[in-house]
Amino acid sequence: MNRLESARIAVVHDWLVTWRGGEQVLKALLELLPQADVYTLVADHQRFAKILQGHTTKTSWLQKLSMRSAFRNLLPLLPWTAERFQLQGYDLVISISHSVAKGVRVDKDTPHVCYCLSPMRYAWVAPEIYGQEIPKLLQPLWKPLIQYLKAWDHRVSNGVKHFITISQTVQNRITSCYDRPSEIVYPPVNVKQFGNTPPTARDAYLVVSALVPYKRTDLVIEAFNQLGKPLVIIGTGPQEQKLRQMAQSNIRFVGWLPEEELQQWYAKAKALIYPQVEDFGIAAVEAQASGCPVIAFEQGGAKETVLDGQTGVLFDDQSAESLIHAVERFEK
Repeated sequence: MNRLESARIAVVHDWLVTWRGGEQVLKALLELLPQADVYTLVADHQRFAKILQGHTTKTSWLQKLSMRSAFRNLLPLLPWTAERFQLQGYDLVISISHSVAKGVRVDKDTPHVCYCLSPMRYAWVAPEIYGQEIPKLLQPLWKPLIQYLKAWDHRVSNGVKHFITISQTVQNRITSCYDRPSEIVYPPVNVKQFGNTPPTARDAYLVVSALVPYKRTDLVIEAFNQLGKPLVIIGTGPQEQKLRQMAQSNIRFVGWLPEEELQQWYAKAKALIYPQVEDFGIAAVEAQASGCPVIAFEQGGAKETVLDGQTGVLFDDQSAESLIHAVERFEK
């Protein structure tokens, strides 16, 4: 451990804008490595001040151009931007990546360990979902862009010495996309802390999610518009305005909440609704630790954490109709 404490280490994260599972991984890693420098494309320094305190943090040109709120619109430039980080003089580089962080340039003799949350989602996992968000005028460019992103992502994966990942689901993706082995280290979840909140009357269903396309919050809203049951949505993201316009009066948006308030919502929710194909799914584990069942789509990390009929209900079709049936089965 003494050797590690004296090592010069860089930790690379895609971006620090919203608080999600990848950011929890970063928090835990920086607690273990107080001397590490942090590299990220863009950072909300106010939101992440506590995590980044004491760490030298370096951002890209996107930060200087005040692109923090719209940088995802520059997707074709993100690979190039990541490669502009040239990490020289480090004894170890650790990237936490679901997008471009693994593409940083590292000295030839420096070990680069990637904690892979997923191969790039836009390219490999759900390109058709993200493609729906592209303006019609730009639709013809989407497929060529996906091919470029796949080629780039595969190429830079060769610069990673060791892959560590978060679930069997992502391990299979790494094998399929990169033809590389990986080891599973499940992400950190403070189950003891979430289990300490006393349960209260469970009167509403819950969504805890970044409001981005692959999370499929639109599917939940469509189902609960029909069910008419109370639903609370915790989270923010680029789809928020669109989702608010879809929702009827039984659905309430409360924004993003600190962990202490989130614990209280888990303790009083009927169930957490989890319709996405999740890489691991920290929220599903937090909910179960709080005694809150999970109604989840039967793919991805939920298959590794939710026991159908015991700690929740799994449904096998990613549709509003299938989710409605799952809620009805849950209530019986």
